Amino acid sequence: MRGNVKEFDLISLGEVLIDFIPTGRPNELTINFGGAPANVAVAVARNGLKSGFCGMVGNDDFGNLIATTFEEENVDFLCDEFTEEAITTLAFVQLDEHGDRSFTFARKPGADMFLDHEQIPPEQIANTKMLNAGTLSMTGGKSKDTTIYALKEAARQNKIVTMDLNYRPPLWDYDMDACADVFHSVLPYVDLLKISDEEAPMLRMSVKEVMKKYDLTAVIETLGADGSRVYFQDDIIEQPGIKADVKDTTGAGDAFWGAFLSEILRTGKEDVQDLSYADFSNAIKMGAISGYYCVQQKGAIESLPTYEEIIQAKKELKI
Repeated sequence: MRGNVKEFDLISLGEVLIDFIPTGRPNELTINFGGAPANVAVAVARNGLKSGFCGMVGNDDFGNLIATTFEEENVDFLCDEFTEEAITTLAFVQLDEHGDRSFTFARKPGADMFLDHEQIPPEQIANTKMLNAGTLSMTGGKSKDTTIYALKEAARQNKIVTMDLNYRPPLWDYDMDACADVFHSVLPYVDLLKISDEEAPMLRMSVKEVMKKYDLTAVIETLGADGSRVYFQDDIIEQPGIKADVKDTTGAGDAFWGAFLSEILRTGKEDVQDLSYADFSNAIKMGAISGYYCVQQKGAIESLPTYEEIIQAKKELKI
């Protein structure tokens, strides 16, 4: 932990991911860098809130790109920016004829967050309204131990705890059960859970059953082009998809989640029990617009919209 403890609206824990995306021209790739936790931290910052990223990036060209982006977007690192041991995770991405993305991961030795508990002290969590994490930060090693520690500590302090269920088969050695086991082990500490329709089977029960078992406040399910929905109490709040005539949806889910969480934070309610149907209804709409805007701009971290851009798009789309 560098310097004094700062006050944040959101701390996002996780690893950094690099996407190499084909441009359609021979031997040419574009680079989208960030990964879900980094993108969410930037999205919240671009929505005018205080955001911190807890993770490490490699001391390489990609790490420098990410560090520069964080600096430009006023996202604070909660640990040293670089480490010789942690090399940024790479994802080589291919697009098929339908525009769907397939991932081939290259993970250099030591591509772990290598965080110690001391780098997320209890007083830092006490100064934070919301803690966000993804299952990719729990594939093993210190990152798993530290992430679980932070989730438990945030829950103990009655902070809002959110989780994005990320199942990327190569990073889990194609063992969905192993991912689901870790995921279920931390659900007792989670308030708001985001899943995709493809990941829903990992709940191993119905949404309503998992909400009751783990006392979840809400489950947010993204449905690709079909939209999204929020399970809240006995209600299901649905948001139809916003048609975007593009093939590559890089960053759409992260843009959605960042804007959704920003709207929850913007309510000023620090107890999830105080959140209402109207709060979730507004948040899911803002998330949908943010995802639409991001894919229209054809990018990830650099195309995450600001709050003002989301509001303008909301007016134009008449949502």
